[in-house]
Amino acid sequence: MKALVQRPLLPQTVDDSEWIWLLQEERECLESLGRLEDELRRFEDLDLPQYQTWVRLEFGPVLSAIEEAHAEIRRLHLRAEQVREWIERFHLTGREAYYLVLYPEEGERYRLRVGVRPIAQEASDQARKRAKLEAKRAQRKEARKKNTENSTQSGSGVENQEEARKKTVRTYRELARYLHPDSASRIDSPRATLLWHDVQTAYQEQNGERLLSLLTWIQSHHAPVQDSVFREEGTTLEEAKAQKQQRVEELKRSLKRLKSEVQAKRSQPAWNFDALRKQKTSDLKKLKRSLSQGLESEFARAQEALSNYEEFFDSLGSARAPKILR
Repeated sequence: MKALVQRPLLPQTVDDSEWIWLLQEERECLESLGRLEDELRRFEDLDLPQYQTWVRLEFGPVLSAIEEAHAEIRRLHLRAEQVREWIERFHLTGREAYYLVLYPEEGERYRLRVGVRPIAQEASDQARKRAKLEAKRAQRKEARKKNTENSTQSGSGVENQEEARKKTVRTYRELARYLHPDSASRIDSPRATLLWHDVQTAYQEQNGERLLSLLTWIQSHHAPVQDSVFREEGTTLEEAKAQKQQRVEELKRSLKRLKSEVQAKRSQPAWNFDALRKQKTSDLKKLKRSLSQGLESEFARAQEALSNYEEFFDSLGSARAPKILR
């Protein structure tokens, strides 16, 4: 199989400046893709796991307290919403609504007394309604998609979409040769499993640019570089240049998307953490100080939210059964 990183051998009789320029552009794109993919792989495989482990070791108790506080906030928020629903729907007092929320079996008994269906039946009906709405939305979305496809210029537009889909499938199959667990030519790398997960995610999203950048990186590291002639037999120079131009444009799109992804990762505190940890510079202390302040602020906000919910339930008074249940 020919690798993507190619070094074409031009016949001595061909001296075409445009072709040489395209080759140079292709080489620069491949080098940039490989460099950015190296940075991304280092971040995801090395920096991020080490950073997460370090954070757990340094701030374990604080993180646990924050997680417990958030879990309690979610529980209290759900209970408060249930109280508000009882009050709005059945015009109960806060104490009575709070009682029915605290004792669900009493709530079911109250609903039967006032002639309202049990909560389980209402939930089932709501689920069916939601399913119908989602099915209608899916139908409308499919109809809009078909209308868009029909309105696209017949011929070139449809052909371009089909060609892009075929290229995505071809790139995915090429990656499967290197990364699928059952492939005989699977690369010998501890990263193979993580890379295969990335490939599957990109394929599900039909992200051809991401698949191309992954394939470029894998072939540049694990596939032998082979030379090839500048064009296939029977292909004219103009046809070869058109194909090469299309190839360069695909690489540029892939490079643009990868640049955006890497730029987003660079803004994270875990970026380049391995080097930061090994150097043990003042930057690591600054990072620790910054994270400590952020976690303390988050814990304080969680405690404030808990206090607000406690005040809300205190304002309701002690729970009391509605008159119909006394």
